Amino acid sequence: MQAADIMTRDVITVAPDDSVRDAALMLLKNRISAMPVLDSQGRLVGVVSEGDLLRRAEIGTEERRPWWREAFADKERLARDYIRAHGRKVSDIMTSPAIFATPETELAAIASLLEQNGIKRLPIVEKGRLVGLLSRADVLRAFAECSNVMPAIQTIADEQIRSRLDAELRSLRWLSPGKFSVAVEHGVVELWAAVDSEAECQALVIAAETTPGVTAINNHVFVGPMPSGV
Repeated sequence: MQAADIMTRDVITVAPDDSVRDAALMLLKNRISAMPVLDSQGRLVGVVSEGDLLRRAEIGTEERRPWWREAFADKERLARDYIRAHGRKVSDIMTSPAIFATPETELAAIASLLEQNGIKRLPIVEKGRLVGLLSRADVLRAFAECSNVMPAIQTIADEQIRSRLDAELRSLRWLSPGKFSVAVEHGVVELWAAVDSEAECQALVIAAETTPGVTAINNHVFVGPMPSGV
């Protein structure tokens, strides 16, 4: 799945010379957390978000540091904080350059960008032009729609089930190949494993649950060394 599959194409934008107050009203009116900022040529130059409006002198939320901290603080950062708290134009407070993706960006990469940068909305740009916007809600919606589609019940040979699960477990880098054993009979998995934590126990059971063809699991996963002969 790519960004183009789930992005919002009708995007609300703002201009660099628009007032901070107007930007705040637009966010509230449209119930959104951020807007792309486009210049007169339609090029993406930044993003303005709720976070950019948290520290404002008008409402007394401007950050105030003790004098001794301010004396040793970076002067450029202090100046930027002042601009963010007192600036009147969107260009004064917007985050720039903007983090963005393309319509072909895979959803896994989109999720990483949202998570690693602590942002909720990501502009989608193609050939220098804004073509959409993708939010955390869009990712959540894709998951909900995907999860709502019940897979057809399949009859899969036991050996094929065992082979798939064995391959999945071997792909887990934190699990030693010698610390698990899998058997399958009539779709029922017998899963033995020795792991180091309860989280690893749960991960192995989930790996078995999500393997196509599995009808039930007899869970023998435990924390500790694998008994001899298993």
